[in-house]
Amino acid sequence: MMKAGKYWVGDLCYVIRDDEWMEVCNGMDTEENNEILLKRGVRVALVGTAWGDGSYYDKSGQEYGVDSGTIGCVLLEDIQDDPKNYLVGGHVVDFPEDFSVVRVDGVISIGHIEIDTDPEEEFDDEDEDEDEDDEYHVYGPEYYDDENDDFHFSDYRRYSE
Repeated sequence: MMKAGKYWVGDLCYVIRDDEWMEVCNGMDTEENNEILLKRGVRVALVGTAWGDGSYYDKSGQEYGVDSGTIGCVLLEDIQDDPKNYLVGGHVVDFPEDFSVVRVDGVISIGHIEIDTDPEEEFDDEDEDEDEDDEYHVYGPEYYDDENDDFHFSDYRRYSE
């Protein structure tokens, strides 16, 4: 549980000191272990995005740029004194109460902030018309050639004719 206060929310790779970044990465071993206390006493919390790097948006439409595949938070007072910090790509948020940082089904919740990192793609009618002739095939164990030990697909492949 993170304590109430004013936090920077975004990709922590922009604001964590270079000499501490590996400590952050090594401390993030499971989805349940999303809070890390750094050696100098700074507490951070972060979770992985559903699709890695990119731009993600919260429910208010604010953008979060991601280059480390994670989004998290750190107290603003713990990063303000470092002139190398880039306070871009994220946002300063005041949390009046203690809060949790979790990811459920691609949605990262940092207190009351919800950032969808697995948004459903929206297609307009024009996109649907272009894809009308596309075919999707599933290649499973029936496509495995035991004699020659050839290809084996368990996922799907998409192609157009």
